[in-house]
Amino acid sequence: MTETPSAWERVKNIVADVLDVPPSQRREILERACGGDQQLIDEVSSLINASENSTGVIDRRTDSFLGIDGTDGISLAGQRIGRYRLESLIAEGAMAAVYVAQQTSPERKVALKILRTSLPMLDAVHRFKREAAALGRLKHPNIAQIYESGVHRIDNSAATPFLAMELVDGKPLNKFARENTLSREAKIVLIIKVARAVHAAHQQAVIHRDLKPANVLVLQNGEPKVLDFGIARIAGVDEEYSTWQTTAGVLLGTPGYMSPEQAGGNQQLVDVRSDVWSLGVLLFEILTNRLPVEVKNTSIVEALKLIETTEPPPLSKVDASLRGDLETIVSTALAREKEQRYSSAEAFANDLQHVLDYEPISARAPSRWYRLRKFARRNRVGISVATVLLLSLISGAVIASIGFVRASVERDRAKAVNTFLLELMSTTDPNIGKRDITVAEALEGSGKLIEKNFANDPDMQADVRSTIGWTLYQLSKYDGAVDQLQRAVELRKKSVGEFHEKTFDDMTRLITSIRWQYKPVEALAIAEPAYKSAVKHLGTEHPSTLALLDNYAGALDDMGRYAEAEPLYKKAIELNAKISGPNDVQTLAAMNNLAVVYINQGRWAEAERELRRVVEARSKLPLQKVAYLTNRHNLASVLANQGKYDEALAEFKATIDDSLAELGPDHSKSLSVQVSYGDALTRVGRADEALAIQRDVYQRRLASLGVGHEQTLVSEHNVVNALLAAERYAEAETAGRVLVANFDQYSAPDYVGRILSRQNLAAALSGLKRYDEAEKLQREVVEKLTQKFGADHTRTINAQIGLAVMLIETNRAAEAMQVVAPIGDALKRKPSPALEPAYLRALGRAQLALQRYADAGKSLLRAHELETAEHDAKNAAKVSADLVKLYEATNEPEKAAKWTAVKN
Repeated sequence: MTETPSAWERVKNIVADVLDVPPSQRREILERACGGDQQLIDEVSSLINASENSTGVIDRRTDSFLGIDGTDGISLAGQRIGRYRLESLIAEGAMAAVYVAQQTSPERKVALKILRTSLPMLDAVHRFKREAAALGRLKHPNIAQIYESGVHRIDNSAATPFLAMELVDGKPLNKFARENTLSREAKIVLIIKVARAVHAAHQQAVIHRDLKPANVLVLQNGEPKVLDFGIARIAGVDEEYSTWQTTAGVLLGTPGYMSPEQAGGNQQLVDVRSDVWSLGVLLFEILTNRLPVEVKNTSIVEALKLIETTEPPPLSKVDASLRGDLETIVSTALAREKEQRYSSAEAFANDLQHVLDYEPISARAPSRWYRLRKFARRNRVGISVATVLLLSLISGAVIASIGFVRASVERDRAKAVNTFLLELMSTTDPNIGKRDITVAEALEGSGKLIEKNFANDPDMQADVRSTIGWTLYQLSKYDGAVDQLQRAVELRKKSVGEFHEKTFDDMTRLITSIRWQYKPVEALAIAEPAYKSAVKHLGTEHPSTLALLDNYAGALDDMGRYAEAEPLYKKAIELNAKISGPNDVQTLAAMNNLAVVYINQGRWAEAERELRRVVEARSKLPLQKVAYLTNRHNLASVLANQGKYDEALAEFKATIDDSLAELGPDHSKSLSVQVSYGDALTRVGRADEALAIQRDVYQRRLASLGVGHEQTLVSEHNVVNALLAAERYAEAETAGRVLVANFDQYSAPDYVGRILSRQNLAAALSGLKRYDEAEKLQREVVEKLTQKFGADHTRTINAQIGLAVMLIETNRAAEAMQVVAPIGDALKRKPSPALEPAYLRALGRAQLALQRYADAGKSLLRAHELETAEHDAKNAAKVSADLVKLYEATNEPEKAAKWTAVKN
């Protein structure tokens, strides 16, 4: 190509971008950046090859375009730089090398920092001059003093800037604290001194921007020294270097310690409060021996994403003894919105001093109502449920006190409820409870309060526990829900008897919560005898009996016992229609559940018929908006699974429009329909549109619910799935690692999403042909899913199929057969129309690799038949390609040609 200045500039930029990623990802980035220009691809490739193979820095041409024409400054021991003789290298970095040097006049040891002239691409000369200007203004006992700055020529090379600074013989802050087993008070004193030093720099309009333990050395006498203002911003100085933008996207700061605005690349937002964040990180680390946002073993991109999006946990989540004012101070320093942080490093230091002096601090933990507002932003649906709980209990107490004011028992009940509510809500007030908890956490931990307030009234205690348990269920806190509801059932049996309708109603709630714990066996063990007992004592047509019937059928459905669940749902439809009418909400709910049973069996036409009846009836019930939209959502999904894509996409679009109009863009139903719409778009080959939708849903949930909310994590998971479907494996790997980190921080170790996030990451690694990493991760996924759900669960089987495919791809068909063969028996025990085609294709591929051609033909032909029936063109084409390989191997060219035509 013609090496014009503009063309050469383009080459340099592409080389820098490509060299910045692992070799396995470079080809994709290279081709995309070059836009198919083969001459440009060849030019860039030659420079990259030279970079990889040269024994020098790179090679002559690459060195030339980088501007590498000076002497390397990291092997100069023994030489003189001005008045300084270099003795030994202390450290080297991207910008400079630092030596111990002997100064002649006056005689003293100094630290001499010399610019590495081999890296002018980093604008290092300009930064070096800025550092000299910045440090020259700083005079503080806890800041390393600069003695002199100048320029020196080494061996007639280019001018080399240098700095002579105070030689600090100390240990990094975290190492000093750890090795000297400092007390908590001593650690706080140390950070106070560092913060006051940083404040002194801020008063000189210097922002450090890279505060970390390595840049805060502690002398033997315990005095800290802040050093290396090499990337300090000279704030408010109107001169040519004040903006100091980076060249080639060089990172200024250290992941793990930099603020969210730095991680997000928002340089205009960086100010003194960015250093306050880093001070908060330093204090968090020396108090807990961990970082608030863990970025170890992650790439730069992943680390920056984590810092930008992850909410640091309160100190007490790591060490309960740190709860109180100290936790409030750290949380204030680490507020993601910088407006919520301390306005200065001095204010941060002053509050720490107040803690040592047992004085009130200026920072206050958010008020109860502030916490509730923040919680509402993260849990807009859930908070409304919690509000219903509180209002129902309050209103019940008020009614009791008004309607039965003369009845002392009811008066006592009303008083007990009000007292309980006040004490419960006070636990979210830091001035009383001193705990950073959400309303949901308060409800989960309400057991002792309930015991205290209702110890002498087991029936009222059961009422409260049942209400709280059901609220926790609706907040997706299933473990807490089950605990409360189990206790409610026990209390009911003692207070009103085992066969009372209240007892049966609480059992219905308990069974529902257990089902959502993914424990169908336990749910069925309660549901079946409870339903039969209700029939005996309340009658077949009692509302409590019908509610148990629905759960009994649901537990059977959960276990894959569809043939048994189907007649029970039909019975529920019949009885509800008889008692309440064919268009009653309970009748329609049972009809929807029957449709789900049909869906689970792949009986799409029957499911469509049932759902159309439900949708028609719901359309005439104006107060059933969410249920109506849910039924339409299900109908659109059924249409898509029958290959009626035009009709399905139209129904999805109409349902989305109605959801937005009725419920707004951030309602969970509006978002869930869009997720399914995205899945349907993926199936028709519109992967980019699907990805855009999943990303939009994720951003909305992130904004309204926060990064750690369950629904946000699920949406993040959907984005990774969309990237995988679009075969954008490099992006899927990056996003997948962030997702794994988020699940690890915000969910329990055995939470299913946490496990599935690793399965997605394994799929991305497999797509990048990094099979060793992928297989190790996938085996871990299979093991954890087996422990949680059992070997026959659909999630476990899906993971086993994924593992078998990886083994086939690495020419280990015999091992793959050992994994995939038992799946056939599992699918016989519990049929799954969604998994059978994938199982048959994996089985057929393994048989083909083992030259069991007759078996392979049967498996692959059946797989193709099922994929075609499911209208899954993408996977059907993959099976066709496998059949071509089969018939080529068996020397049947006519059949091979036939399937080649089908594939294409």
